[in-house]
Amino acid sequence: MSRAIVLFYHDVVLYKDDFELLNEHQWLNDTCIEFYMEYLEKTKLIPQKNEEEDRLTIFLLRPGLTFLISNIQDAQFLASALPREIYTAEIIFMPINNNPNPTRAGGGTHWSLVVYLRAQQRFLHYDSVQGFNIAVARAAVERVADLLDVKEISFLPMLTPQQDNGADCGVFVISIIDYLVNRILTNSTNFDTDREMQISSTNEITSPGEMRLRLRQLVEQLRGDSQSLR
Repeated sequence: MSRAIVLFYHDVVLYKDDFELLNEHQWLNDTCIEFYMEYLEKTKLIPQKNEEEDRLTIFLLRPGLTFLISNIQDAQFLASALPREIYTAEIIFMPINNNPNPTRAGGGTHWSLVVYLRAQQRFLHYDSVQGFNIAVARAAVERVADLLDVKEISFLPMLTPQQDNGADCGVFVISIIDYLVNRILTNSTNFDTDREMQISSTNEITSPGEMRLRLRQLVEQLRGDSQSLR
């Protein structure tokens, strides 16, 4: 394992061993997913929020916080320490990991994605191995619902493009977040939940191979930009 730093990007530190996980056939860790969420937030969500106040507000809950909320006995204990956006955003994206041991960082074997729609009080679950993470996702949703004072939980498994190997679940989560965030921003002023949150075919999202390449190129680009400023 190499702890050489490849990139500082706002609140994320990407190490060499994290960067190498972006290669083919590697299982992504939470840092890889957090990096892209940070990038989307800084390049898409904050600029859109500043330019157009009437757009739907989106919050990307980082994997580590999602895991913490999912595994603490009383999520209300964390209430005052959580980002305020979790209580106000109209749409919240939450990566779900099936790590059974809350004391062991970096565990688990599978990633999926939950999206919370505040207006409809719905939790949508996207899983690239259909049904594999459903119990873990439901348990996480129960904790989040308690935190957000959701009285009646509506949990909907969504049609999701399926992976064909054991390594691409995290890449699918990133691709789905990327696709849905861009779709919401494009159609935010005339948002139809039933239509916009559907993924009707695999071709609608970026393929795992292409997304891995995009992520590697993005890291190299940001690294070059940061070095040029020194």
